[in-house]
Amino acid sequence: MSEKIDGCSNRRVAIVGAPLDLGAGRRGVDMGPSAVRVANLNARLASLGYNVDDLGNVPVAQPESNPEGPSNARYLPQITET
Repeated sequence: MSEKIDGCSNRRVAIVGAPLDLGAGRRGVDMGPSAVRVANLNARLASLGYNVDDLGNVPVAQPESNPEGPSNARYLPQITET
Protein backbone atom coordinates (compact mmCIF):
# COMPACT_ATOMS: atom_id res chain seq x y z
CA MET A 1 0.00 0.00 0.00
CA SER A 2 1.86 3.09 -1.19
CA GLU A 3 0.55 6.60 -1.55
CA LYS A 4 0.56 8.42 -4.83
CA ILE A 5 3.20 11.11 -4.95
CA ASP A 6 3.56 13.20 -8.10
CA GLY A 7 1.34 10.73 -9.94
CA CYS A 8 3.50 7.72 -9.06
CA SER A 9 1.99 4.86 -7.11
CA ASN A 10 4.95 2.46 -7.25
CA ARG A 11 7.77 3.93 -5.19
CA ARG A 12 10.77 1.63 -5.43
CA VAL A 13 14.35 2.28 -4.41
CA ALA A 14 17.37 0.05 -5.00
CA ILE A 15 20.49 0.54 -2.91
CA VAL A 16 23.79 -0.46 -4.50
CA GLY A 17 27.08 -0.02 -2.68
CA ALA A 18 30.38 0.79 -4.36
CA PRO A 19 33.07 0.36 -1.68
CA LEU A 20 35.74 2.00 -3.81
CA ASP A 21 38.64 4.06 -2.58
CA LEU A 22 40.96 3.49 -5.53
CA GLY A 23 42.46 6.78 -6.63
CA ALA A 24 41.65 8.50 -3.33
CA GLY A 25 44.46 10.16 -1.42
CA ARG A 26 43.54 8.29 1.77
CA ARG A 27 41.93 5.01 2.67
CA GLY A 28 38.47 4.83 4.20
CA VAL A 29 36.10 5.92 1.46
CA ASP A 30 35.35 2.25 0.85
CA MET A 31 33.53 2.13 4.20
CA GLY A 32 30.74 4.41 2.93
CA PRO A 33 28.31 1.65 1.87
CA SER A 34 28.67 -0.06 5.25
CA ALA A 35 28.07 3.25 7.04
CA VAL A 36 24.88 3.84 5.05
CA ARG A 37 23.62 0.40 6.05
CA VAL A 38 24.60 0.81 9.72
CA ALA A 39 22.68 4.11 9.69
CA ASN A 40 19.63 2.01 8.74
CA LEU A 41 18.87 3.75 5.45
CA ASN A 42 16.68 0.83 4.34
CA ALA A 43 14.30 1.19 7.28
CA ARG A 44 14.22 4.97 6.99
CA LEU A 45 13.25 4.81 3.33
CA ALA A 46 10.69 2.09 4.06
CA SER A 47 9.12 4.32 6.74
CA LEU A 48 8.58 6.92 4.01
CA GLY A 49 6.62 4.38 1.98
CA TYR A 50 9.34 3.15 -0.37
CA ASN A 51 9.76 -0.47 -1.34
CA VAL A 52 13.51 -0.91 -0.71
CA ASP A 53 15.75 -3.53 -2.29
CA ASP A 54 19.37 -3.65 -1.09
CA LEU A 55 21.37 -5.21 -3.91
CA GLY A 56 24.60 -5.37 -1.91
CA ASN A 57 27.95 -4.10 -3.11
CA VAL A 58 29.44 -4.27 -6.56
CA PRO A 59 32.77 -6.13 -6.66
CA VAL A 60 35.77 -3.80 -6.70
CA ALA A 61 39.50 -4.30 -7.15
CA GLN A 62 41.69 -4.00 -4.08
CA PRO A 63 44.62 -1.57 -4.26
CA GLU A 64 47.02 -4.04 -2.65
CA SER A 65 46.62 -6.45 -5.55
CA ASN A 66 46.83 -3.98 -8.46
CA PRO A 67 49.44 -1.63 -9.92
CA GLU A 68 48.84 2.00 -9.00
CA GLY A 69 49.62 3.45 -12.43
CA PRO A 70 50.54 7.07 -13.18
CA SER A 71 50.06 9.63 -10.40
CA ASN A 72 47.53 11.65 -12.41
CA ALA A 73 45.33 8.59 -13.08
CA ARG A 74 45.86 6.18 -10.20
CA TYR A 75 44.04 2.87 -10.70
CA LEU A 76 42.16 4.26 -13.70
CA PRO A 77 41.60 0.87 -15.44
CA GLN A 78 40.24 -0.66 -12.23
CA ILE A 79 37.96 2.31 -11.55
CA THR A 80 36.68 2.27 -15.11
CA GLU A 81 35.96 -1.47 -14.85
CA THR A 82 33.93 -0.94 -11.67
